[in-house]
Amino acid sequence: FKIVHRIRSDPDKSRGGGVGVIHRADIILTQVFLSHGATFESVSAKFKDKDGVNIFCACVYRPGVLSDAFFSDFDDFIGSIFVRFTKIVICGDLNIHLDNCRSKHATMFSDLISSYGLTQLVTDPTHRLGHLLDVVICSHKVIESKSIVVNEPDSSIFPSCDHFPVNFQFGKCCSSTTDQKKTIVFRNLKSICMEDFQSDIESELITPDSTNFEAIITFFNTKSAEILDRHAPVITKEIQDRTAAPWFDGEYKKTSFSSEKSRKD
Repeated sequence: FKIVHRIRSDPDKSRGGGVGVIHRADIILTQVFLSHGATFESVSAKFKDKDGVNIFCACVYRPGVLSDAFFSDFDDFIGSIFVRFTKIVICGDLNIHLDNCRSKHATMFSDLISSYGLTQLVTDPTHRLGHLLDVVICSHKVIESKSIVVNEPDSSIFPSCDHFPVNFQFGKCCSSTTDQKKTIVFRNLKSICMEDFQSDIESELITPDSTNFEAIITFFNTKSAEILDRHAPVITKEIQDRTAAPWFDGEYKKTSFSSEKSRKD
């Protein structure tokens, strides 16, 4: 086996040593370097499927107190992946109670990944206290959803581990004729050079010599859009539109978690 890993930038301030992806030695994995905000840690890599198409994979970990800044950072992170890869897998411990259907943060997270056509596949508790904290996020059919299995760790091997291992299998990554597609539009704002952007705003957004308020507003909107299009043009992408089953609602999730927790207790 081999490992692609990233050590914690300041290990003295928190427990643990970082994140990593362990893989078989016969699988050629190339590390992908992506920068993002400090609210979570990640290590990323890519490998080719049987058709020679790159599959992006990342291991992520979110420590500390959850704040809205995380969702902004994670949005930027996925956005930077999305413009480069079509087959995506993101796994790790996000420390968000995704089993809590009433949680604002769980809803924000679900809405965020759904906006990119991604799906979180784990449905059982992944922590010994009965919460779903660990995720397997993927693009359409990269992972077989029925292959997701949450196991209890061997206490003799991992005596201090309070999370459960999550196993899954890669799918055939083929599209289905019954699935509908949708087109999403976004901008890669993270690619903007802020110095050039600021310079263009300062030099081009000059108030016109006019006393007509409507004309000034029109000029401002038109010129702002022109500058933004220059630095971060609109990107259009077609993705699979995966609608959640109507019966998989909050009540079902709550009942499923209660029964699974009781079984493991």
